Formats: sequence, C-alpha cells, structure tokens
Amino acid sequence: MLAAFAAGTIAVFGGLTSYNLTRALNQQTKDPYDIRATAERMAPLLKRVPSNVTLGYISDVRIDTDAGKAVYFAAQYAVAPHLLVDAGASGAYEFALGNFSQGQDYAAVGKAAGLALVENFDHGVILYRKDRR
Repeated sequence: MLAAFAAGTIAVFGGLTSYNLTRALNQQTKDPYDIRATAERMAPLLKRVPSNVTLGYISDVRIDTDAGKAVYFAAQYAVAPHLLVDAGASGAYEFALGNFSQGQDYAAVGKAAGLALVENFDHGVILYRKDRR
C-alpha cells in the first residue's frame, strides 16, 4: 500500500514538473512562423472577397519546405471557410491570396503568375485577381 502511494506521489510530482517546464518554455519561445498573428494579418483581406469563393495562393515561401507548409496551413486556417489552391496549378479561382515573408514588387510577382494586384494590405498580405488579358 505504501509503495502504491509513493508511486502515485512521484507520478503526480513528475506530471506537475513537466507541465510547469512546458509552460515556461512556451512563454519564452517565440512562434517562428507567427501562426497566431496570421488571422489578424488576413482579416482585412477577408472583408474584400465573397465568403463562398476558392482563393488561389501564392507565396515567396516554397510549400515543399517545412516553413512553407507551416505558413500555408496557417493561412488556410486563417481564411477558412475559403479553400486555398495553388495559384500556379489550378484555374478554379477568381481571387488569390498573396502571403509574403519579404517585401518585394508584389505587382510583378503577381503578373508573372497571371494575377493582377487588387490591394496591398501590408504585412505581406496581397489580394490578387486573375488577370483576364
């Protein structure tokens, strides 16, 4: 009986210690991809597009990297219920979300992908429309 009590006490102590260490680490570590801030960055763009449309997606962070996947899925979460599709691979969209990590000539980037810049919302968030020329 005493052994079971001791084992239980050690297990509870270990669990509390692990929880406190994890909590402290989470408070000290910055989110490297700013996933929490993505919804705030995307909010102005969402006010400009109809709620039932698929959005093309273009970024300067390659989707085949871990960082690119994190940035893409954070954007997908932020713009839900919109579906994001690769602007270069799919033609099934009218508007596209540009999600950039670096300042650049966003109009030129869009033009190269067959997109016309509609609005720059700052912080790397760009609204494009398919260029029909």
